[in-house]
Amino acid sequence: MQHMSTQDGVACVVEVSHPWFARELFMRMPHVDSAQDARESHHRDKMAPYPIDDVKLRETFEAFDADHSGMVSGDEIKAMALSLGIVISEDELEKMIKEADQDGNNEIDFDEFKNIFDKAMAAETAGKGFGALAVRKNNAGPSMKWRADKMGPGISIEGDVVSRAASQKGHGVQLLDVFCHSAGYDAASALFEVSSLASGSFIGVVGSNFQRGEWDEAFDETKHAAAVNKEGIVFCKGQNLAPMLKLSALEDKCFVQLNLNMQEQELTMYVLDKEQHVVSNVTVQNLPVEVCGAVSFGPSDKVQSVKLIGSSTEKSGKKISGASTGKDVWDDSNVQKNQERGGRRSSIIEEAAVAATMM
Repeated sequence: MQHMSTQDGVACVVEVSHPWFARELFMRMPHVDSAQDARESHHRDKMAPYPIDDVKLRETFEAFDADHSGMVSGDEIKAMALSLGIVISEDELEKMIKEADQDGNNEIDFDEFKNIFDKAMAAETAGKGFGALAVRKNNAGPSMKWRADKMGPGISIEGDVVSRAASQKGHGVQLLDVFCHSAGYDAASALFEVSSLASGSFIGVVGSNFQRGEWDEAFDETKHAAAVNKEGIVFCKGQNLAPMLKLSALEDKCFVQLNLNMQEQELTMYVLDKEQHVVSNVTVQNLPVEVCGAVSFGPSDKVQSVKLIGSSTEKSGKKISGASTGKDVWDDSNVQKNQERGGRRSSIIEEAAVAATMM
């Protein structure tokens, strides 16, 4: 319902869309000089050195340009990627520079940066390459941190490092503080350095329905986690997905990278060696609708620790055709309803076989 009134030469349309509130829309009356408005608008445009969107983009460019040279080098691209929780190989770095570098000087100036950024933003789906990296930094939400209120027995946090004391029995769980889902932060990356892990320890994600009072559960015993253990075995909904899905063992000083795409509700896990070369990777589908990164330390006589090297989140808004946005497909009640409707649900191992992407 709308009501029209006139106040001080301005037409006020009050739009009543709910009995609890009304929204006012103001419009200038016809006698206002539209030519004057145009002149004022032109003056404002001349006052700004570049559009407001470019102000934000220039800040992003300067974040890449660590030495303030006015150019982004290969080393600066790698450093930025690491801070965002992403490892790029030398081949990928070379392709990124070629993708953006139009004058062939092996560096990227602001105009080149803006050009590749605009192309990435115009894409209908999330892509890869330097444009995607620039978009991630420009649109980045909060970086992840270890939660001080979600700590299992024997766990301590010092900056980016989470540790578990020696001579602990059972498991100790530690969560990161950002939950990702398709309607919010739908893309995320996190990079961990494994200083020391005992047999039976895990790195992965848990759903928002993973609620444990003592935070002492192994991720192969819960129906609300997808994770890899010390031995490289991948678990999902408490099921061992080997031999369909298996990663390399998590040796001391190796790295683990988690990439989340919540529009498709999938997690890709990479294991990298000490030189940050990818050794193996797998993709697990059918995640819960809302997840966060987590570790579960197993029992050990020695101190265990994992360091969060870098992380990033993004509200990409890149809708993927066929992406699931329904209930948590891991919920037993949801599985039961599917069965009652006569729908055929493949086992999680069969689904994982389709999703596997191993090097």
